[in-house]
Amino acid sequence: MMGFLFYYGLCDSPHGFSRITPAQFDLRLVDDWGNKSNSARKTTTVRDTLSAWCDEAGRIWLPDSASDLQLRICIIGHFGVAGHRSMEVTLATIREHFVWSTLEKDCCGWPTPRPWGEGIHSEKTNEVLHWDYLFMGKPASGEVYLLVLKDDASNFVWLTPCANADAETTYAALVDWLAGFG
Repeated sequence: MMGFLFYYGLCDSPHGFSRITPAQFDLRLVDDWGNKSNSARKTTTVRDTLSAWCDEAGRIWLPDSASDLQLRICIIGHFGVAGHRSMEVTLATIREHFVWSTLEKDCCGWPTPRPWGEGIHSEKTNEVLHWDYLFMGKPASGEVYLLVLKDDASNFVWLTPCANADAETTYAALVDWLAGFG
C-alpha cells in the first residue's frame, strides 16, 4: 500500500488527519485541471471513497504543478518496504495508484551509469560501508543534509544530520562509525 494521500504529502496512518476533498486542494494545484480540454476532463471523475481527482481506473490524478508531491511519491515508490527497486518496478507500482503527465519520464528519466562487473558485497560487518548524502531542505537547525551510512553485511544504517556535504564531514562521520563499531 502506498499510504494515504494528504495535502502535499503522504502519511502511513490516517490518525489525526482528514482526507482531501477536491474543494480543499490549493487552487494552484488544480490550475492544470481548468486548462484541460472538455474530453480530458470527462475521463477524470471524483470518487467519494478517495476524495481526490481520479481517472477511470481509480488512480489518483496529480496536476503538473504538484511537482513536489510527484517527487515524494517517486521516492516512496523507489525506496519502499521492498528496498531499492528497479525503474520498471517503481513505475509499475506508482502507476497502479497514481497518474500524471510526466510519470514515465519522472520514474525512468535519469539512468545512472554503473561500472561493468558485479557489485561489491561483504559477508562480515564493516568490510563494505556504503554512504550517501540526502538533501532534506532548510530546517531551523541549519543541518540541511542527512548522511546515510549503511553496513553491507548487516544492513545496519546510521543517520547523521549535517550542515555540509563535503569530504571533511564524511571523514568525521566515518571516524565516528569506526570508533563506535570497529
